[in-house]
Formats: sequence, structure tokens, C-alpha cells
Amino acid sequence: MKKSIKRFIDGFNVGFLMARYCPKLADRLLGGITSSFDYLEGFRAGRAEFEQERQQEQLKELEELRNGRHSREQLDR
Repeated sequence: MKKSIKRFIDGFNVGFLMARYCPKLADRLLGGITSSFDYLEGFRAGRAEFEQERQQEQLKELEELRNGRHSREQLDR
């Protein structure tokens, strides 16, 4: 595998995990960097992927609520 692709993938994985577990830190890291390189582009893509998946999950939950598929216990959480 080419080094640039491996760096992108490594950055993607770290970006995804940081967006999930340390979103404020991920934002701060990206806020301070103006240059672009493979790892950073992967980091940004991983963070964006997490956000997209999170929004899709929220939309799915909203649709389930609208259709009455959640029990009262699930709504209280």
C-alpha cells in the first residue's frame, strides 16, 4: 500500500474515533491547523464520516418516535 494512502487511512481512523470520544479535542486540533497533508485530510474525512453516521442515527430514532415504535421506557432515557 502506498504510504500516502496508509497515512490517509490512519488519519481517518483517528479522526473518526476522536470525533466519537473526544469531539472538543478534535475540533481544537483542526482549528489550529491551516495546512493540508494526507493524514490531516484523512482525519477530517473520518470526523465527517462520524458526524454523518451520528446524524443518520438521530434521524432513524426520530422516525421511530414518529411511528410509535419506542416504548415509554426508551423515551425516558
